[in-house]
Amino acid sequence: MKPGFPVGIAGARDLDEVLPWDHINAGVKKSFLKRDYEWSLEGKIRPDCRQQCYSCGILSSFSELRLAHPDGGWKCP
Repeated sequence: MKPGFPVGIAGARDLDEVLPWDHINAGVKKSFLKRDYEWSLEGKIRPDCRQQCYSCGILSSFSELRLAHPDGGWKCP
């Protein structure tokens, strides 16, 4: 660890606690990220969501943007 780095920032955390970055909304639900993380610990890989939606929350988070591009110009990242 670098000198001056706040203790407790790095390291294991309880995923149900409020995390320092929870105030950042990237459009993906925390429950989805938690489930995806747990899958990764089991060595599972989630298939590409462009073929099947996994209800991460991004579609509902960006519904206004999607409606502004009815021609299909907006794609899920």
